Amino acid sequence: MEKISDFLGKMICAGLLVTMVVLVAITLWQITCRFILYIPVQWSEEVVRMAFVWLIFLGSAIACKEGTHLTLDVLTQQLSPKNKWRMQIAVLAAMLIVEALIFYASAEYVARSFGKTAVTLPIPSNCVYISGPVCSVLMFFFTIEVLYRKLVKERV
Repeated sequence: MEKISDFLGKMICAGLLVTMVVLVAITLWQITCRFILYIPVQWSEEVVRMAFVWLIFLGSAIACKEGTHLTLDVLTQQLSPKNKWRMQIAVLAAMLIVEALIFYASAEYVARSFGKTAVTLPIPSNCVYISGPVCSVLMFFFTIEVLYRKLVKERV
């Protein structure tokens, strides 16, 4: 399971790098064309938005893998190690429920938008919408891995 997780983590990080490069390059191109060349590039805003959505979802998957989502440590600082461990298990269980809900809602949205194309590009609009189900499955996998580690290897 760890080998699969490590491989997926590396692939997601590579995807994040590519997405970030695309986002920055097209944004700079858009700024150059609009304010220096006075030529509007209509498709660039849509590509940047798509890249940003993928960046957010892929980043969320990596945050699940590495346990770096935003937390409120002030709530758990005063707890004993056993109660802190219990709180972490409860949070991971809640994350699994939310990830399942994200998958369900985003998969339903992808199904409803099947056959539609992007506004300025001749590509399916599902190119961006599919990020929800794909990344929610990745988040679910990584959360299961962290939960397994907490329950089996780090049991208090």
